[in-house]
Amino acid sequence: GLRVRTATALGLGGLMLVPYAIAAHQRNEVWRTEESLWHDVTIKSPRNPRGLMNYGLARMAAGDYRTALDYFHRALVYAPAYMHLEINLGIANGAVNNYQEAEAHFRRAIALEPNEDLPYYYYARWLDSQQRTAEAIPLLQTAIDKNISDALPRYLLMQIYSRQGDYARLAPLVERTAQLYPEDPDTLTYVRMVQTF
Repeated sequence: GLRVRTATALGLGGLMLVPYAIAAHQRNEVWRTEESLWHDVTIKSPRNPRGLMNYGLARMAAGDYRTALDYFHRALVYAPAYMHLEINLGIANGAVNNYQEAEAHFRRAIALEPNEDLPYYYYARWLDSQQRTAEAIPLLQTAIDKNISDALPRYLLMQIYSRQGDYARLAPLVERTAQLYPEDPDTLTYVRMVQTF
């Protein structure tokens, strides 16, 4: 009677939950890491430039620059005027010693978004790594002018000035940076360094 029907309904209800449990487990596997999440996006939405770029970023973070470049180039098909993608293409090409391609992508990033600070900073960082520091310095100064509160170009420029022993330029930069980040340990290191000269 009623007891048998209730037991059957509960049994069927339990069977119906099994697919949801399996789906939840599969979803958790996909979302386990940022890399697995973005890889899943590239499979399910192969024309999604953000998904392609972010999976490329995950591969680049793992040191797999060839795969990163492959996904960045795929993303470029769907987002041919995307500043962040151009920066990442510059970084990845630089990492595999494709110097001309790296420089072209950094320059394109600046051309796409000339009022943004990031392309200037990443291009300058690459130039400095290529011992082209004299070219990097004005780009870092431009990046700081574009976004006064971005710490990245300030720290790289302070590092360059201290490396060059250019304390006349280092001191005012450290003073301005200390006003912005008075508690930052790296800034305080430069403050102490400048005070000794």
